[in-house]
Amino acid sequence: MRKVQKILLAAVLTCSASGVFAQDINAKAFSLSNAGGWWNGNIQLVSDANGKTVISMGDGPCCSETGEVGPAFSTGDNGWQYYNVNTHAGYRITGFTISAKLNGSLFAGEYEGSRGVAENSGGFEFTAYQGGSTLLTRRWTQMQLQGVETHQVSGQANLPSSFSLDVGAWQAARAEGVSFPYCSPFDCYDRWGAYSSASLKVSDLTLTVHTAPVPEPETYAMLLGGLALTGFLARRRQRKAQQPA
Repeated sequence: MRKVQKILLAAVLTCSASGVFAQDINAKAFSLSNAGGWWNGNIQLVSDANGKTVISMGDGPCCSETGEVGPAFSTGDNGWQYYNVNTHAGYRITGFTISAKLNGSLFAGEYEGSRGVAENSGGFEFTAYQGGSTLLTRRWTQMQLQGVETHQVSGQANLPSSFSLDVGAWQAARAEGVSFPYCSPFDCYDRWGAYSSASLKVSDLTLTVHTAPVPEPETYAMLLGGLALTGFLARRRQRKAQQPA
């Protein structure tokens, strides 16, 4: 399994998505200012109400797919989008949720009792950080996926008013045919056969930003005043109850 992970990771790191820069996002409680990156999706604000701001990130870097009759071949793709986050006065960001759909296929060919190789790997993540220190991060990683699955990860934290946010997705695939010995009247060597294939695509990424209002100073003053008055009245009732009839 470690060998599989190293090979698939190498495929991801050696290929990058050729996407476009995403636009800024301006919501009621915060703004996301584009700080660069490569992405393959159409990013847009979907909804912004009740403490949840939903942002469609489109698809991740476009699909990794390979099919081989011969020696092993790997392919991979990754994409990242970077933002500077600034919270508006009267609000705070309390956490993030990111979800995505993963579609994978695996087919390992067989020939005379030998089996080829079909592997895939992919995932998505978000990371909030400030000054080189990670504030909050969550990641979903999927390996050997056959079919379609939807997953999400969430995290909550006491985040500052300004910080950076990275959103990323990646995928990789590897396939290898089956080799078998072949002898002619003149020589013996290995031949390749039994087609194998693998693919993975990360799509429909959705980022949800969780927010909450921050009470104004006047609200705190009223709350403290109310508590003080409640305490005074409680003590007064207690003294009256203790007086002799």
